Amino acid sequence: EKDLLDNPMDFYIDGNYSKELFINHKLDIMESSNELATYTINFELEKKDGKWKLKKLDDETLEKIHGIYNYEQT
Repeated sequence: EKDLLDNPMDFYIDGNYSKELFINHKLDIMESSNELATYTINFELEKKDGKWKLKKLDDETLEKIHGIYNYEQT
């Protein structure tokens, strides 16, 4: 996010902001990183009709799964 604020024109193509270009930049940074974080993720289940079903995941849990959770803000 800091790169976008500091150098917004790096993410423009033909005068238009490119979200894809920014996402690819973020993925490149993530790929080159060797930092690790450990999270505890609690999955909630409910039993319906005799079968266990996973409850809908909240945004924080999805961010942890996708590796984009900002643990420094918690």
